Amino acid sequence: VAVAAGSLLALELTGTRVPASLWVGATGLAAAGWMRAPLAARLGRAAHTGRGRRDRRAAVVTAVATAAVALSAGALVGFGSAVPGPRWAPVALAAAAGLGGPAAVYTDRRWRADATGPTLLAIAAVGALVAVPDTEQVAVVAGAAVATAALGWPVRRMSLGPGAAAAVAVLAWATVVGGRGRPASILGAMAALGLLAAGPAAHALTRRWAHPPRTESPDRPRAAAAVVGQLAVAGVAARVAGLSSDVATAATIASACLVGALGLGVVLAVRRPSRPPVRSAAVPVPPSTTSQEPTVADADQHRLPRTVLPSRYDLVLEPDLDAAAFTGTAAIAVDVLEPVDVIVLNAAELEIGEAWLEAADGTRSDATASLDEDTERATLQLKDRAPVGPATLHIRFRGVLNDLLRGFYRSTFVGDDGEKHTIATTQFESTDARRAFPCWDEPDLKAVFSVTLVVDDGLLAISNGGEIGREATGDGRVRVRFAETIPMSTYLVAFVVGPLEATDPVDVDGTPLRIVHPPGKARLAPFALESGAFALRYFTEYFGLPYPGDKLDLVAVPDFAFGAMENLGCVTFRETALLVDLDRATQAEQQRVADVVHHEIAHMWFGDLVTMRWWNGIWLNEAFATFMEMRCTDAFRPEWDRWTDFGVSRSAAFDTDALSSTRPIEFEVVSPRDAEGMFDVLTYEKGAAVVRMLEQYLGEERFRDGIRRYMATHQLGNTETTDLWDAIEAATGEPARRLMDSWIFQGGHPVVSVERASAGTIRLRQGIARAMTGEGATGDGATGGGATGDTGSEPRWVVPVLVATRSQGAIGGTTTPAGSIATATLALRKVLLDADEASVDLGADPDVVLLNAGGSGFYRVRYAPDLLRSLTAHLGDLSALERYCLVDDVWASVLAGSTGVADLLELLRGFSAETDLSVWQRITGVLKALDRIVPDEGRAALGGFARDLLRPALDRLGWEAAPDETDRTAALRGTLFEALGLVGHDGDVAAPAVELFERSARGEVVDPELLGAAVNVLASAGDEERWARFLARSEEATTAQEKLRYLGALADFPSDALMDRFLQHCMSDAVRTQDAPYLVARAMANRVRAEQVWRFVREHWAEANTRFPLNSIPRMLSGIRTFSHPALAADVIAFLAEHPVPQGVKTVAQHEERMRVTVALREREGAALVSALAGTGGAEPSGSASRGSTSSPGAGPGAGPGAPR
Repeated sequence: VAVAAGSLLALELTGTRVPASLWVGATGLAAAGWMRAPLAARLGRAAHTGRGRRDRRAAVVTAVATAAVALSAGALVGFGSAVPGPRWAPVALAAAAGLGGPAAVYTDRRWRADATGPTLLAIAAVGALVAVPDTEQVAVVAGAAVATAALGWPVRRMSLGPGAAAAVAVLAWATVVGGRGRPASILGAMAALGLLAAGPAAHALTRRWAHPPRTESPDRPRAAAAVVGQLAVAGVAARVAGLSSDVATAATIASACLVGALGLGVVLAVRRPSRPPVRSAAVPVPPSTTSQEPTVADADQHRLPRTVLPSRYDLVLEPDLDAAAFTGTAAIAVDVLEPVDVIVLNAAELEIGEAWLEAADGTRSDATASLDEDTERATLQLKDRAPVGPATLHIRFRGVLNDLLRGFYRSTFVGDDGEKHTIATTQFESTDARRAFPCWDEPDLKAVFSVTLVVDDGLLAISNGGEIGREATGDGRVRVRFAETIPMSTYLVAFVVGPLEATDPVDVDGTPLRIVHPPGKARLAPFALESGAFALRYFTEYFGLPYPGDKLDLVAVPDFAFGAMENLGCVTFRETALLVDLDRATQAEQQRVADVVHHEIAHMWFGDLVTMRWWNGIWLNEAFATFMEMRCTDAFRPEWDRWTDFGVSRSAAFDTDALSSTRPIEFEVVSPRDAEGMFDVLTYEKGAAVVRMLEQYLGEERFRDGIRRYMATHQLGNTETTDLWDAIEAATGEPARRLMDSWIFQGGHPVVSVERASAGTIRLRQGIARAMTGEGATGDGATGGGATGDTGSEPRWVVPVLVATRSQGAIGGTTTPAGSIATATLALRKVLLDADEASVDLGADPDVVLLNAGGSGFYRVRYAPDLLRSLTAHLGDLSALERYCLVDDVWASVLAGSTGVADLLELLRGFSAETDLSVWQRITGVLKALDRIVPDEGRAALGGFARDLLRPALDRLGWEAAPDETDRTAALRGTLFEALGLVGHDGDVAAPAVELFERSARGEVVDPELLGAAVNVLASAGDEERWARFLARSEEATTAQEKLRYLGALADFPSDALMDRFLQHCMSDAVRTQDAPYLVARAMANRVRAEQVWRFVREHWAEANTRFPLNSIPRMLSGIRTFSHPALAADVIAFLAEHPVPQGVKTVAQHEERMRVTVALREREGAALVSALAGTGGAEPSGSASRGSTSSPGAGPGAGPGAPR
């Protein structure tokens, strides 16, 4: 309408009447282009969400509106009239041209965006021909149409920008000046070139100007250049074609063409690039699995054919909790994309009854179903061939509520009444929705879900959407209907049924939030409610988008294989991750609840609203949810210093990533079993660490702007890694792809060595970090520690190195949220290390050089000896995270064989005045690792070293809590207390430990940090009486945390008879299968009973694989990482070679290699450790608190090896 009004004004000013045929085409195209921005957004979204019926209706409405605008525009310029006739044809065709591009996107996702422009202009040209009687003008327009069609693809592929558009304009003017004749074909080609040049320029324009994020300023200079270039080209084209007689009219025509081109630009801008951009040879190319379509090799076996696709599921399920079974019906709205007589979808462990396909006209075609349990597919053979178009697939089915903690399964608990109760719940990620209902069980096949549950009256029933209807069925049951969801992946569907209770909903800015829990546990829910409400507000503001559901239930499930699951609107948790007694929980237990709640709510955006296209991109979900969990928890409880504490989690990622068996963060996934292996420390912790590194390099606000653009552009859709880099690059102007591809698509991480090159200059070198296994490989490649091979063949990273220096003052740097350098007397230097080595000019010769300032980089640092000594002498100038990194890097150097244990002990002595919890956790972790490898003749000396280091720190804190101390201070007291007992064998710890336990047994509320430490210390030297009391306490516990505190401690007792009782207990019904594998892993870490535990695992291997959830077997085997004796390690390797774990091949290989690293460390450094300890002094302990070092600290199996995420 605006274009038409401008055209009228131009006509009045010039007195020129433009040929009606041109106005039909130009104004219709302009009007359609004007409408195309919202249309393309709507249809583009539909193209990525299964194209549901609601989207089709919206498309029809929009098409009618667009045609009406085109007709009105034609009437305004004097062409159209109220009388129907042939003149309407070009107007209608012009409107069709406006719809051509997005309609093509809408009807077929595989249609190339490159054809949009040529097709659109060609249709407009044909429309104009209908009403143009003049032969020469017909030839001109026909020539334009032909040239457009011929030149459209190559010109579009050249991605012309404003500069190229200006060049075309100059060429056009040169043609006018130099030529006398006006051959129609040449003129038509010029017109086509002019209009085409405007399209790509508009593409560039709209990416940076038409749709900037709310936080980004428009790139006005570039936009202005694009506008001028398009106006010039379109105007020149019109002049050359002889379609205008003066400049003013040409400008008007150019304006119309510009608006149409802008619409085309929007269509092109919202389309995903057809392939990732070319990368330099120095950066690894992502695996081929990033493409949307499956490869030829695996398409038939693991990816469904794309001939019939779903857009909506109407599910009705009727679970029978007593019979442990369910029946169901599914009415699935589908689009048949090509004529078929066979429909293939996923189904496993289901019995399919009746099935039929109902066409849009009501025609019914019955189907015969056959199931293949190996491929987990159902094949429906139709009686009649299905035509292309919409249809509804109806299926009746039945299944079993299994006890394997996947699919639709049953869970039990004992209530306050002493009776056993059963609930039915779901766990579908990654590929288990197919065990609950037949479906297209792939993440990019999003659809709307409408769920109805028919349940016994009196049971609570919940699903993803809010309850919208309830009616009695007349047989003692009720039919509960839930609101339909947004388009989402099948793995996010959830339903829970059982005798559960829910808290009153808390209104969080319009979103009802509840905690659903077993009866009688409402008192444990307030902290999760507080955490959840905070997270909803935090993420809504951070992402700039509202919560995508209509309500949010956080559900505590008694039996749950993972930590939690991010089902939209119905998030399920194991109890330890949701319900907590604040009076009796440690800081770590409280933080775990906050972390997991924040992690899952972050998934409502990262994962649910925007989802990875295939499982190789799961890091886009999990790494970002982990990163956002840290951000949210840090804002929720700043006193917890969450970013410093994240160093502990990041160390686990470093540990695995230093193995030759590591993998890239984004890794090829072919089968469902491959997908199960992606949920590990590399996806979560390493992924989050490299995201944090990028955020700190770009700056928090600019990084957030990129994330907001990514979310806004791809909401309700599916993405690949390239989409994230595109968004960040567009928002920040930084080369995110160049910075990050080496970290995402390449396994391992670098170690950066630093040494003085000359006065005022340091030399940096990068090599790959590797732990030494003692099998001919080798250490890392930064300082010659072990063989690294040809430098040119080694992986290389683009490393954002942050350097801080100290010269006659404090170290200089900037402050980050994680806590960075203490003062800022000197500027922080950023060095992008993308070669093997680089020299950095520091100006003045510094006293101290610190790399990885702020501690956010995911790389190791190796200091030359003189630089390390000067740094150790100024520890007080470093932040807590920087001190943590210093200890962690030196320990990694010991594992790589590049640093000896004597140098490590010397470094640790320098931390005697340390006050930070995380740093002490790293130090005590190192001491416990040394306790595993030290020969027996050196264990007393190691205990003396530990006491000399730890006891002064505990004495400074005091043995009793101060009234105003922080949670972290209390946690530090417990950390030091436990390490003194387990490694220091400090007799002064034993008596307080007994007292704490007895007070707790009498029902007194004692310091939970000291109690948790006391329980572990007492277990390490416990007898049969104490074992029985701990078992009783686990059975009487009123919280999941308390239960696991005592149950886990049973794994630490030194007696062989008690260990056998414990292992038998784990294999009984007395221990939940969600917990047992982690308890066995903790038992493997019992130094004095490791061989016994492994023998038990061997003998009960078949039973464990039948009884435990399959995904937990690799986690159970994490305990082998602590084995340090060669014979035991050899037996493990031989056994696992004969008994592979297909659902965790990569993970088990990493456990085996880490075990070999431990063995090699003992062989290489055991004697040296004894020698180094010989001169450390330290009195013999006055008593004995422990006869053997056991497992890692913490409450229950969640703190030991293989803890559930």
